[in-house]
Amino acid sequence: MPSDGTNSKGKHRVPSNPISLKVLVRVIHGLTILATITAPWVARTSNADFGCTVILETFNALEKHAGRLPRRWAEHFDAGDGNWTNTTLLFYCYLVEINIFDEIIITR
Repeated sequence: MPSDGTNSKGKHRVPSNPISLKVLVRVIHGLTILATITAPWVARTSNADFGCTVILETFNALEKHAGRLPRRWAEHFDAGDGNWTNTTLLFYCYLVEINIFDEIIITR
């Protein structure tokens, strides 16, 4: 198959132009816990569903890796676009309310 993706029938089986992907990586104490690759049309900024899902998947991966979750959690957000939303803050409060954590400390 030629590099432009066309076959003998003239149909494109792969995109003729590259597709840019977004990558969101969660690193905890120097260990990459979760790397999420998303399509460019998925909005990360102000997308509460995406952000909270990534947080939950991070905790799921951490529990599988370590065998348990700590009872106290500290989270640091940089001042980047979309990292600090009211929905995310309320989501962390909810994690304490349902007893996944005893305490969550959030800093920026």
